[in-house]
Amino acid sequence: MPQYCGLGYCPEGYTPDHLDYSGYVTHCDHFLRSAAGCAALLVGGIVACLAYKAVGYDLVIAGPSDNVYKTGWCYWDGQRSLQGLWDDMLTEDETDTICGVYRVSTGMPKWPPTTDLSWWPKPSIWNECGLVVGYWSSDCKSWFQRCIEKLRAGVLVLKNPKDWHHSLRFIRDAARIAKSNETLAAESVSQLFSQ
Repeated sequence: MPQYCGLGYCPEGYTPDHLDYSGYVTHCDHFLRSAAGCAALLVGGIVACLAYKAVGYDLVIAGPSDNVYKTGWCYWDGQRSLQGLWDDMLTEDETDTICGVYRVSTGMPKWPPTTDLSWWPKPSIWNECGLVVGYWSSDCKSWFQRCIEKLRAGVLVLKNPKDWHHSLRFIRDAARIAKSNETLAAESVSQLFSQ
């Protein structure tokens, strides 16, 4: 099997217990105390929330890590300056580690041989839900706290991407309404100032 540095590969039918969740939390907290913690805080959303819970914001104030030129990201427009600005970034595997992703065998001889199951939604899923309003809102905080309580009680289980989409679907409708309201408000303001 190819190398994977998230939380690893699991057999078909894998069902985690409270020890698996505790192991994930310990592993993730240790991982976030590295240079990845700063990069995670800069990602925003669910990844930043998990990072903040583990390390706070002090890492961001410290600036880029010593490995920024190897593993970081260069921001440069290619024209205005001869020098780019560097900052830390996460790889997909590092993001998977933070979100608690396991690769679980599907038991199928054909593609795909594995599916991702995770304790938290990946950023690609999280960013599509209606809770995302540009900052960590009180609704985000309430949702996160409810999930933490369920995880600690052993009630919440690992979900695949489809299940995460489904569980956050009711929130996605709110995003469409908010976007529509924002468009209407912008049009109203534009008409008001054009008169």
